[in-house]
Amino acid sequence: MRKKLNCIRSKKWKLQNGRCYYCGFLMWSGNQSLFAKTLGVSTACVSRLQCTAEHLNARSDGGLDSDANIVAACLHCNRTRHKAATILGPHPYRLKVQDRISAGKWHPRCLWGAAP
Repeated sequence: MRKKLNCIRSKKWKLQNGRCYYCGFLMWSGNQSLFAKTLGVSTACVSRLQCTAEHLNARSDGGLDSDANIVAACLHCNRTRHKAATILGPHPYRLKVQDRISAGKWHPRCLWGAAP
C-alpha cells in the first residue's frame, strides 16, 4: 500500500511541476538540504514544504488510494486541512489557502522564494 502511495505522490509531484495543489509553492521530494540550499534558507524553514500524497476525499470517508483521488500537497497544507474543526472540501480549502497567501499569512517569509 505504501509503495503505491509513493508512486502516485511522485507522479503527481511531477505532473504539478513540483508545486503544491493548494498553495502553489514549490515542494521538495527527496533532498531537503539541497532544496533549502537552492532557496538560500535553513532546512528547518523548508520542512513544511515536504511533498505528501493528499487524498482529496479522505480514506475515512471512503476515498481510495487512486490517481483520481490523490494530489501532491505540501506537508503544511495537508496537515492544516485535516486539523481543522470543520474539514473543507478540496476546492473551498484551496480558495481559503489562496486568500491567506494573498494576505501574506500562510507560509513564513523565508519561503517566499518558493512562491508561485
